[in-house]
Amino acid sequence: MEDNRVGIASRGFLAWFLIAMFYALQYVFRVMPNTFSSMIMEKFGVGAFAFGQFSALYYVGYTAAHIPLGILMDRLGPRRVIPACMALTVLGVIPMLFGSWHLVQLGRVMTGLGSAAAALAVFKVSNMYFSKKFAVMTSIAMIIGFLGAMYGGAPVMALVETHGWDMFLLLLIGVGLVLAVLSVLVLYDTEDSISRGSFMEMAKSVFFNKKLLTISLLGGCLIGSLEGFADGWATAFLTEVCRINAEQAAILPSTIFVGSCIGSLVLSCMLSRSFDGFNLIIYCGAFTVLAFVMLLMGRCGTVSSAFVLLTVIGFCSAYQLVTICKAIEYVGRSAVALATAVSNMIIMLFGYFFHTIIAAIINSRWDGVITNGHAEYGADLLVQSLVIVPVGALIGTIGFCIFKAREDKKVSEQ
Repeated sequence: MEDNRVGIASRGFLAWFLIAMFYALQYVFRVMPNTFSSMIMEKFGVGAFAFGQFSALYYVGYTAAHIPLGILMDRLGPRRVIPACMALTVLGVIPMLFGSWHLVQLGRVMTGLGSAAAALAVFKVSNMYFSKKFAVMTSIAMIIGFLGAMYGGAPVMALVETHGWDMFLLLLIGVGLVLAVLSVLVLYDTEDSISRGSFMEMAKSVFFNKKLLTISLLGGCLIGSLEGFADGWATAFLTEVCRINAEQAAILPSTIFVGSCIGSLVLSCMLSRSFDGFNLIIYCGAFTVLAFVMLLMGRCGTVSSAFVLLTVIGFCSAYQLVTICKAIEYVGRSAVALATAVSNMIIMLFGYFFHTIIAAIINSRWDGVITNGHAEYGADLLVQSLVIVPVGALIGTIGFCIFKAREDKKVSEQ
């Protein structure tokens, strides 16, 4: 009996690890535009706005898939859903091996559709196999994911320069398909992981949950530093506004994801030890605003100053983990995937908003200059386009302060 329990626990850990690796892989795809912006624009002959739309299309697919995948994962179990999504994620990259921009855009949507399962699976599988250590195991999986984002920068660029664009993409496709096959063999469902009650009751507990929706909307306001800046314009900003050389500017955005790794682990441990989650989110929002304002003011002229500010921004971006954990507290365990889907979908939808606004401002004023394969936007234009990030973070932070005050008042009146 004891050996059987150990075997199940080991299988659960392996299944969780495969999900974490999938989460890391989708992050490589997500940050691709930041790493290969000039290469993509030059190869396919597109401008800044079309490129910005390409980046944003990931979030269209990512967002659209959340609710259907959340329902399927809760009703059918992760084992029947996740492997197919892994395959879809990597198959969406295939058009980039060829020359059709329309197919590349369609593939970007496909990659977003498949990638949506990664975040849902992290929360669902961590809850299934490690319910007592849910927050910590979720944060560790997210840390592994952020490592994918980190290696999606300069290390991936070095790999492409050494082995070529096509070989790099084929490698990613192969890794994704291997993960899909292994997941079919390893994932298993638990007794309470599949919803057996009324679908309408489950849907009602999520879609009409005002607190979950409010928390998610406010969380979306804070996402611009990660989904908009870090995965789209960080390298260009560091080069032109901070005057950091191109090689270091390609590496430095990885510190955002390093900070996010640290933040995810620290904040999850604090949350598991009964720290007030809303206070954690508010502090993260306040420091995000402060650090980003300093960036926009040009207080990043040295590698060390840029490193500190980007690390702070990264650490604070881990607020998203706390936000989703707080949101799903308002639903039962059988609806965790759907609740995560709705919450994460709303937050990530703001990623499309930030990408589109930033790209639209740059496209309207950029003269289209590309020198030696690198686009030159101008420091003033980049600052003007990225002001939306701290403004959104400020709105979200104030909103969470108001929400928390109302919740505290209700508790005191009981």
